[in-house]
Amino acid sequence: MHLMQALAPDCFGALDFVDADGKPCERKLTIARVGKDKPPAGGKEKLCVWFREDQRKCFLASGQAKKVAALLSKYDTDAWVGSVLLMSCGHAKLGGPDTMGMIVKNAAFPRPTAADVQP
Repeated sequence: MHLMQALAPDCFGALDFVDADGKPCERKLTIARVGKDKPPAGGKEKLCVWFREDQRKCFLASGQAKKVAALLSKYDTDAWVGSVLLMSCGHAKLGGPDTMGMIVKNAAFPRPTAADVQP
């Protein structure tokens, strides 16, 4: 069992973006929906996204959300559906000392293919 499944089985965490040797790896994930939910540790609702490739939710820190909005040039979070996030893990400062956290490396809408074009 992956450690994150034991700690927070319905949420993504930084450890979901490391390989078996603990080295950061990248994952492309397509946003299926955006909403708010309470984190497992409690507190107030936070912005989170759900992906097509995985049933778990991913809580976005305000800096991550601002980066996604800027990369997509879409500040209405409902417009993010269908975009692809390139995510990994790295050093993050979360109100205290540096720690390992999820990072958004890029965000973009997929380019249409010939099969997507209607005659």
